[in-house]
Order: sequence, then structure tokens, then C-alpha cells
Amino acid sequence: MTNETKHTPGKWYIHERYPNSYAIIADDADGVRTNIAWLGQSADKSYDENLANARLISKAPELLEALEMLVSRECAGCEIGKKHKFNVEICSQIDCFTFERKQLIARVKGGNE
Repeated sequence: MTNETKHTPGKWYIHERYPNSYAIIADDADGVRTNIAWLGQSADKSYDENLANARLISKAPELLEALEMLVSRECAGCEIGKKHKFNVEICSQIDCFTFERKQLIARVKGGNE
């Protein structure tokens, strides 16, 4: 991929701060805790919905990694992908479903919105 990852590395996990309020947290290599996101109490969101949102956010780095792995495997058999080393700007075949996923990965990593 052309864009480098800029998000906080490592495993993200959920910490319940208050009933129905969650922090998404990561610890860096030095053990320093970083708050990634906060899902506060909300009268219009149920406990189950807030917890589901927290789970989804906490798995974002793993989802990105899985998507990147999937794309690299799909492109491994693609002659255009091999030739251009999976460069999302060059490998832009209209009929390539993988190209759409490459664009999504680039946006997640801070590329064009």
C-alpha cells in the first residue's frame, strides 16, 4: 500500500469506565496507556449498542490487518498487481473488486477521503 499506517499501534482493548461508558485503550511498547476513543453514556443508546460500538472500534487495527492480508493474497495472482507492487494509484482496473478494497485501506491510512 502506498500510505503508511499512522494510527496507534498494538492491540486496542475496551475499558468500562462507568456503566454504559467505555474507553478504547492501547498500551505502547513502553507500557504507556493511550486513550483511543471514548464512548460516553448516552440516553439514546442502549448498553448493548454502546458495547457493540466499543467492540467494533477496539478491533479496527485487527480488521485493517486482515483486509490488507486479504488484498495482498488476492493480488498475488494478478499480473498488474505483481508488476506495480500493488500500488493503488497504478493498479486501478475497473473490474477489479480488490481495487475498491485497496482504496478503502488507503483512506483508512490517511489517503484521499
